[in-house]
Amino acid sequence: MNFVKVIPLLIFTIFLFNGVSAVTTYADWSNSAQSLTIDDGNSAVFNVDFFAMMPPMNLKVTLYDSSDNPVYTFFNQQVSSREYSASYTIPKSIYKNAGSFTVIASGTDSNSAQSYQLNLKVNSITPADTTAPVITLLGQNPETIIVGGTYTEEGATATDNVDGSLTSKIIISGTVNTNVVGTYTVTYTVSDAAGNVATATRTIKVIANPNTDTTAPAIVIQSPTAGTTYTSTSQTLKFIATDSDLYSCAYSTDNGVTKISTQCSSGVLESIQLTASEGTNKWIVYATDSAGNSDSASVSFNVNTSVPDTTAPVISLMEPIQNEKIKSRNITVEVATDEDATVSFRLDGGVSKLMSNLYDHVFTYDLSNLENGEHTIIFSATDTSGNQATTSVSFDVNKISGGNGGSEIILYGNSQQSAKVKSTSTSAIVSNVSKQNSSVANLFYLIIATTGLGIAVVSTALFKKVKSMKKK
Repeated sequence: MNFVKVIPLLIFTIFLFNGVSAVTTYADWSNSAQSLTIDDGNSAVFNVDFFAMMPPMNLKVTLYDSSDNPVYTFFNQQVSSREYSASYTIPKSIYKNAGSFTVIASGTDSNSAQSYQLNLKVNSITPADTTAPVITLLGQNPETIIVGGTYTEEGATATDNVDGSLTSKIIISGTVNTNVVGTYTVTYTVSDAAGNVATATRTIKVIANPNTDTTAPAIVIQSPTAGTTYTSTSQTLKFIATDSDLYSCAYSTDNGVTKISTQCSSGVLESIQLTASEGTNKWIVYATDSAGNSDSASVSFNVNTSVPDTTAPVISLMEPIQNEKIKSRNITVEVATDEDATVSFRLDGGVSKLMSNLYDHVFTYDLSNLENGEHTIIFSATDTSGNQATTSVSFDVNKISGGNGGSEIILYGNSQQSAKVKSTSTSAIVSNVSKQNSSVANLFYLIIATTGLGIAVVSTALFKKVKSMKKK
């Protein structure tokens, strides 16, 4: 017990020796002081001591505000012992607000009373500013501008709950190119004195003139085939980009990381021999038109060179088509395959002939002087792994032969009658005319002979022979 506590004890001892009943009360804060200052939100701890020669004692410990209104009572009861000591804590939940407070510790017995006062000051603490300013954009957001137009920055305002207006401290960043179609972002940033940062953004869309081309090119990837597992890393990228104003094309074999420009024409099949990676591949084709419209298409496939290739190539017929009627003795046969291969054919079971690889996976062969009638061609394709596929096509050649006496005779009469015959000799023609049109009397004849070379001639001899038939 310190010296301050000893004084009340000495007084109590004097009363004791003089046979007088007395109560002694003492209190102090946890730091042994009688006055204490704390910040709002903190707690205070104090101690009380009571002594009585003639118990019982009636003890009371109460906290009062600056207007002497009781705030909280810690202890209020009678004790039968000569001594009572206790410690109490005053948290914020008791004093609630900043201000000045007193703790009164009082004790009474049957003959005397004594109280002791402690002083407490709670300082008001301004809470830390953690609220960011508020930015309000002026004008439209988002804003739309037709390409070639003008963007005018309309600004923004900023306010803070502590610092007030911060409009003059707003920093604007970002650029808008109204000559290029696209979406642009302008950012507004401001900070208050406490370092709280606020940002806001405005979106500006630069669009093409509604009267201009806004349609992106169409892209079709024909090869490789999506989802297919190939046994060779050597693959051909085949695609068709279509647009009335196609400007450029590019491709990527590393999922868009690198784009390689390549030539392209609208509606034309483009073929590029490339090397794929072992495992999963994703190839992308890009196309852009002169108006700046662009699009892309992708294909994903796998390569596993450890698996033997057992898949035969696919042959696609291009020319002639099945059961086609052809009016020429000279034709070009054309087929396509879906992979590297050699292609040959047999015409009507004849000798096998190797077809020319016109361009990537497209094979042709020129046939001439075909006979009239039906023909069948059997195509055979063999890929680099030895897998073979066959397919066939049948067609009909219906071309009138010329040059060996073959002619076409058309007779026109004044009664709108006509006879049309085909033959290889003059006598046969006359005979056919007699059979097909017996009413040749009183006809004015126009005889046209068309050779296989497309030369029109008038046969005087034939004319006279037909005329003699008229007389008979």
